[in-house]
Amino acid sequence: MTQTRRTKREEARWLWQLSFGDSDEFLDRYFDRLYREEDVLLAEEGSKAIGHLQFPQLVLSLGEETLPAGYVVAVCTHPDHRGKGIMRPLLQEALRREKARGDVVSVLLPAEEWLYRYYTSVGGYAPVVNRARSNRQEDALREEDPAVTAPSLVDYLLEVEASQQTPSLLHSRAFWEVITEDFEREEELALQIHRTESGLIDGVLFLVKGESELLVQALYGTKPVRKALLTEVTRESKLPLSYLLRPSEGGIPEARAMMRVLDALRFLEALVKYYPELRLSFTYRDELFPENDGDYLLSAGKVERLPRAGEGESAPKKSLSPAELIAALSDALGRPLACSVRLLFEDPY
Repeated sequence: MTQTRRTKREEARWLWQLSFGDSDEFLDRYFDRLYREEDVLLAEEGSKAIGHLQFPQLVLSLGEETLPAGYVVAVCTHPDHRGKGIMRPLLQEALRREKARGDVVSVLLPAEEWLYRYYTSVGGYAPVVNRARSNRQEDALREEDPAVTAPSLVDYLLEVEASQQTPSLLHSRAFWEVITEDFEREEELALQIHRTESGLIDGVLFLVKGESELLVQALYGTKPVRKALLTEVTRESKLPLSYLLRPSEGGIPEARAMMRVLDALRFLEALVKYYPELRLSFTYRDELFPENDGDYLLSAGKVERLPRAGEGESAPKKSLSPAELIAALSDALGRPLACSVRLLFEDPY
């Protein structure tokens, strides 16, 4: 009897579930709403998938500027094939495809500590601060959103997120649909929604329920709305609350995301508009994308770039790599480069 070969979609789902143990219900939602064959790479041995990642396109917001961004997710290798170098070419191919479709940066959220070094060495990614953690309610109330209302939860989230001025990775509608359904259906997750007198949604709280505490993974709304949502949570449970906040607010910063610049000029031009005080002169070299190479000067809200001088000429001998660029920008700003990356299947702990 001839065995039917599984489709790319089926192989991707099978290896994802084998590697991460996600439920059929979650994978049904993800693959129904978010799966796009052109955003998936598989490494195969015979007819069997042994490596997998996906790179859907989202948007990076830098104040008034928005940039297309790749979001690399579900990076995994079959347990029998780990340590064989399978992921390196897969990840580098994903970066090439992200850049080819116009993405300016690539973002990912490593699942384990050792992966930070791996993604730096293999892909040129660098850590960026993506959130802050606090157990103080005053920190959660210091954060605030504009007064936005919408008839549906997803519409509200799209509108309130688009109103943010701090650097953020923005969700697509399909991402918000999957995430909100997770919080509505999974036993350890919960949503608290706030409505106006006319029934429009004007705030929401995303809650992770633990045995010894409740974690507010994200909170949206004006200060009065936030206070009402938190009051409702504390009324229903006596467990202590902790909070994950945007990186610009109080609490202890956490660099749990990583970013890789794909189009250096476009990224830097947007960055200096957001940080006009940024001043930095450097030589840049990108082995994967040599078209980014050059001498750069950031000053007075503008970027000047000259093609990189040849070896042995007047160019500085020391060049910044893609990972080193993020650190140099942070040093020039006098604070870590930060970008809010929340509710994108990250581990809240």
